[in-house]
Amino acid sequence: EVSIETTNLSLTNEGQIGSATFSQGNAGTVTINAVDTISVDNSLIGSSVQPDAVGNGGTVTIETTNLNLTNRGQINTATFGQGNAGTVTINAGDTISIDRNLSVIASSVQPDAVGNAGTVSIETTNLSLTNGGQIISDTFSQGNAGTVTINAGNTISIDGNLSVISSDVQPDAVGNAGEVSIETTNLSLTNEGQIGTATFGQGNAGTVTINAGNTISIDGNNSTISSSVQPDAVGNGGAVTIETTNLSLTNGGFISSNTLAEGNAGTVTIETTNLNLTNGGFISSSTLGQGNAGTVTITAGELISVDDSLITSDVQPEAIGNAEEVIIDTTNLNITNGGQISTSTVGEGNAGTVTINASELISVSGEDGDGFPSGIFSSVQSETIGNAGFVIINTNDLSLTDGAVIRSSNFNQGESGNVTIKAGSVRLENGQITATTNSGIERGNITLQIAETLTLQQDSLISARATGDAIGGNIDINAEFIIAFPSSGNGSDIIASADQGMGGEIKITAEALLGIEERRAIEGNRTNDVDASSEFGLDGNVTFNVPDTNNFQDTGELSSNVVSAESVSQNACAAAGESGLILKGRGGVPPAPNLPLSSQLLLVDGKTITPNFSQLNNQQITQNNRFQVQPIKTSQGDIYPARGVIVREDGTAILTPYPTNNIATRTPEDAVNCHQL
Repeated sequence: EVSIETTNLSLTNEGQIGSATFSQGNAGTVTINAVDTISVDNSLIGSSVQPDAVGNGGTVTIETTNLNLTNRGQINTATFGQGNAGTVTINAGDTISIDRNLSVIASSVQPDAVGNAGTVSIETTNLSLTNGGQIISDTFSQGNAGTVTINAGNTISIDGNLSVISSDVQPDAVGNAGEVSIETTNLSLTNEGQIGTATFGQGNAGTVTINAGNTISIDGNNSTISSSVQPDAVGNGGAVTIETTNLSLTNGGFISSNTLAEGNAGTVTIETTNLNLTNGGFISSSTLGQGNAGTVTITAGELISVDDSLITSDVQPEAIGNAEEVIIDTTNLNITNGGQISTSTVGEGNAGTVTINASELISVSGEDGDGFPSGIFSSVQSETIGNAGFVIINTNDLSLTDGAVIRSSNFNQGESGNVTIKAGSVRLENGQITATTNSGIERGNITLQIAETLTLQQDSLISARATGDAIGGNIDINAEFIIAFPSSGNGSDIIASADQGMGGEIKITAEALLGIEERRAIEGNRTNDVDASSEFGLDGNVTFNVPDTNNFQDTGELSSNVVSAESVSQNACAAAGESGLILKGRGGVPPAPNLPLSSQLLLVDGKTITPNFSQLNNQQITQNNRFQVQPIKTSQGDIYPARGVIVREDGTAILTPYPTNNIATRTPEDAVNCHQL
């Protein structure tokens, strides 16, 4: 054993503290306790199994307040022979700083060795890796890499190219990478800083687990948290699991589990309060070789913002495998400037399903600088073989504007997926919901269950169109109100049309349907159309379930306690005096609920006038047809309301200003026992 206790320890210019075995036997342990600072500059603290030796390396244990490694400064356990490398355990109460290329804390299996790397365990308050500083456990030969565990109470900062925390299987090695586990309050990766596990040889990449109580920020191209199967490797990627309060990916920063060779990618699971992706940030599980992509699951308690960025599970060009699900659960989701949430295949395989639950709002809007729309997609691209997956959305308020798209599509030999949306309200303003298929007969359908209003404006589109000889998909819309605003372009259309196959079925159920009707949708016609036609095949069917009555006008509920009028009015005026009771009403049969309300009021010169018919009866008709009813004064002279009608033998009808026998008077009759008013 090598044991050192001091206040400050400085190693410079290739200074060394260590233990090693060069023959048969184990190397000893190295234990250092420095109250204040340990500085290792172009020097080494370690334990090793040297070439041709048979034995295990010893552990290295360091306890101090501040630890600084610079200019190839190293704390390292390794095996070059037959045996396992030792573990590295460091406890620094304040700060660990690792600066410059090949300044490293590591445990490794070196080339030609046979054995496993040891674990690397670090506990501190603040950890800084800059300019290529590294913490790693890896294998270059036959054996497994070790686990890397870091607990930093305040901050971990990883900045610069080759600044890395990792566990890897290197090229030509045979073994599995270990787990990388990090717990901290704030984690920052910038300028290609990396955390990950990977396999470049034969073996599986390890899992990555990060818990940051406050913030994780990943900024800059190739700044990443990942688990990967690299080219020419054989193995599976590991799962990536992240838990934090605020997660930000910007300027090309990414989180991923992927395979570029033979093997499956791992899952990506994120739990946070706020997730912000901007300017090329992305989260993915992908296959670029032979193997399946993994599932991407994101839970955000408040907000997910995807701006000119991507969340995806996909099969890349020339790859063989299936994409998996993308599952999003949040309160509010904003997708802008070409941002996308998708599963897709550009190789050979099936796309997965996208499921999004946003309890309050989903807002999708705009395009990126190259014209690619913001959207939610499950798609199979051209010249590929596979089926598209479903798109399932549940939210209170869905808004698609400025070219935004929700789409499940298949442009080659395979079926499209279905699009199912359940929402309180849906607004499309130059937005699209589409399911496009080139073959198949059972998928490519759209179902919209909307509690309140579906609004269409500015050339919006809901389409289950089929190309080639495929059958058009079905569209089923159930909403309280469907409102289509006037258009100055192609119109806002609902389409289940086909080219050579049969058109689909469109079923619309609503309390009111405004501004749209069934007819052929023609480009540039400026009308809002419902179209299930086929260009060269049989047309589909369109069914409207819309009431004839106008439900904007409330209806009253009749009383179940019916009272006879005679029982109320017969003795109403028996008492002496001027008391009386008059039953008044318009008479006749009430109009239907969908007709305008009638009125006895007349509008003359902008003023309402009510004629007085109460004194009129047949005995009061004079020879010159004058009445006790006062005429209506107008600029054209006196006008008397029509009171009767006479029909001549030739069928001519003449209105008269007095009652006739063939029309009942609308003047209420006085009861025989009432005083005439």
